[in-house]
Amino acid sequence: MRQHIWLLSVCACMVACEQSSSVEVSGATAALWKPVTHEHPRPKHKHKHKHHHQPQCETPAPEPETCGFSTYDLGLSGTPADGVFFDVRAPGVAYAYSGGLLWRSADAGETWSAHADVGPAIRKLSAAGTDPADLIATTTSGLLASGNAGSNWYRLSLGGLAMDVLEIPATQPQRLYVTPVDGLMLMSIDGGYHWKTNINYPRGRTMGLSVDPRDPQQLVATIELFHPDTEALSSKGAVVRSVDAGVSWQAVYVPDVSVNALARCEANPDVLLAATRFGVARSNDNGQSWTLAPIGPSPNGITELAINPNDCDDYWATESQVGPLHTRDGGQTFTEPLVQGLELTRFGAFPGRPSIDPADPTHVFLSTHGGFYTSHDSGEHWSLLPAMLHMTVSDVAVSPLAPSRAWLATWGQGVWTRENSAAPWTRIPLARLARDYTLMISLDEVRGRVIVGANPAVFSEDGVSFRELPVPGGTFAAVFHPTDASIIYLATQVYGMFKSTDAGVTWQTCNGTIEPWSNYAGYTIDVRGLVLNPAQPAQLFATTNGNGIYRSDDGAQSWTKVLDTTEPATCIVLVPGTPTRVYACTGGIAMSEDMGQTWTKLNEGLDSLLAYSLRHDAVSDTLLLAMGTGLFKRGANDDRWQLLDADCSMSTHGVALMEEDGQRYVLTGAGHGVQRHGL
Repeated sequence: MRQHIWLLSVCACMVACEQSSSVEVSGATAALWKPVTHEHPRPKHKHKHKHHHQPQCETPAPEPETCGFSTYDLGLSGTPADGVFFDVRAPGVAYAYSGGLLWRSADAGETWSAHADVGPAIRKLSAAGTDPADLIATTTSGLLASGNAGSNWYRLSLGGLAMDVLEIPATQPQRLYVTPVDGLMLMSIDGGYHWKTNINYPRGRTMGLSVDPRDPQQLVATIELFHPDTEALSSKGAVVRSVDAGVSWQAVYVPDVSVNALARCEANPDVLLAATRFGVARSNDNGQSWTLAPIGPSPNGITELAINPNDCDDYWATESQVGPLHTRDGGQTFTEPLVQGLELTRFGAFPGRPSIDPADPTHVFLSTHGGFYTSHDSGEHWSLLPAMLHMTVSDVAVSPLAPSRAWLATWGQGVWTRENSAAPWTRIPLARLARDYTLMISLDEVRGRVIVGANPAVFSEDGVSFRELPVPGGTFAAVFHPTDASIIYLATQVYGMFKSTDAGVTWQTCNGTIEPWSNYAGYTIDVRGLVLNPAQPAQLFATTNGNGIYRSDDGAQSWTKVLDTTEPATCIVLVPGTPTRVYACTGGIAMSEDMGQTWTKLNEGLDSLLAYSLRHDAVSDTLLLAMGTGLFKRGANDDRWQLLDADCSMSTHGVALMEEDGQRYVLTGAGHGVQRHGL
């Protein structure tokens, strides 16, 4: 699931990487592996000795009262499910993961129990050696490891980096290959404690990676290629192959379309499948040559694959617009989409990743944006697993006009609100939102108006009825003029800044000298954060993803770059009582005491640079920071950040302040729901 990519592109500033030549390059030497500068110290005991050490960042299994979820999640439902992992080392054992939550089954998925709150969102779960107690997970904040079958986890390495793919050779469990989202390949030969990067790896985002179980020197990868000039994703893919443990690579299949997932058949490791825009490509010779089994063009093509471990001709392919497809003859024919029982409209629950029970290939799981589904008849009928639903929150908001009423923007489940802590959360029907992926909520603290960031954004005068705004590109921030109701500003991912002078009826771009930059979508003006100075409403700050921070002193007519950085800059806040002080989320937290002329980093106490949301509490003069590893606070006289609650060291999104019954709280989306802490 490729979600929140805009906040995960921190790899470039953490890993020493050099650009390579084109995809056709080959014949490299071992010297092309270079050490990664961001190394982590080796613990006194390796994770194999699971009963004799105290692992870093160990997190107990969730309890009913942990983080306030039991009291503040009433009414929430639905979840983007990420994947199911069948552990062949322990027959019948399976793990399901969604966000930072992990479930475990001991009966091949018939029953499940909540197993652990891992913290950062899990991207992929893998076996680490032959002992079923040893697991490794790639997450949105590095690699985590467990030595007791997933009950407890500790940070192994690469903290702060969002990882896509992990591959571990079965015969060499200390050798790890991982690919961050920014298109690198990293290798470790000591179980993940130290890393090297391959500077000859083709430039692109790795969609799949497979090591030959018979020969760990042979690797095959599917890559979404970067454009050679712009370093943006080109919508063209390739299958590349290495026969020297990743030192050199050669393109073996370069179709004129994107290439997504990769799967290898366990029954015959020479058989590989690659998902493409037009169908499934197959290799019968360990990736040396490929043929296409066309399914026909579609908006997104085939995105995921799963092969019956006992039959290479029996496999699943998912197409995100129509549903899961199944073939039993090697791709010569495919079933019609198997959707009976699938609620494809449930919170935008389009089919995602299939997983096949190795003991019973007719037993299939499907991880979708609306939860986990299971089938016992090869997909003829599906059923939802309601006990494994939770909410993935992207932003929270509370208006001073109604200090006990809270709002949630969610990833895949739209917008929710509740009047107070005694009332259940209710979903606001926003039919125009594509699959209900909402990025943020901005409230007019004077008039009660609401803007929900999405693609497109929607606007409400009363918080009940919404209308679509004619602004292209995903909206990441919105601010309302404090005294002039007609003026509203929007920050978007693709087209930059917009301004309305008629209360949102019409909009004009107001980018001025904000420079475009090259990203996955090409050259865009990608503005992620926006703040207005209420004491001087014509003064605004805008943060960009990879192109610095800008200030306007004339109502967005012109802009001046005040921080020139390639680090992603997201959230930004002003301190009302100190009008010259600005805090920005860029490579952690940066502070300026002179309206952006000079900046100082304030990262002491942070174990990650992945910042999602920042808020200043004027009552206590405290900063509250939502990070990939928890909710942090820092007082005006503090010299470092502190974790607000050590029991809640999970990925947090959005920060809001609320008041109820005379008590003040901080509210944030966290892990598997909404977290509320007293202040």
